[in-house]
Amino acid sequence: MKFFRVRLILALVVGITLVSVASTYFEVLAHKHALRLELQRRTAWLSKSLQSQLEKTVAGGRLRKLWQRQRACARGMRGWVWPSMTCREGW
Repeated sequence: MKFFRVRLILALVVGITLVSVASTYFEVLAHKHALRLELQRRTAWLSKSLQSQLEKTVAGGRLRKLWQRQRACARGMRGWVWPSMTCREGW
């Protein structure tokens, strides 16, 4: 009878552990999916908000200036302002 109790307790512990691990795994998958969707949404919003500014820059032939600004932003993101997406005052 003692052996049966030990086996029952071990089976319950293993079962509860498996359920907890499976639940956590699927919760992480769901959270990861939600984060990917939000990243796609923000990327689409950012591309739409920058499109007109970039079109004006390209049409005006100021590609070198755009490249320099991009490099300056990548170096330190000094003065980064959200949501205008400019990293320096001179933009």
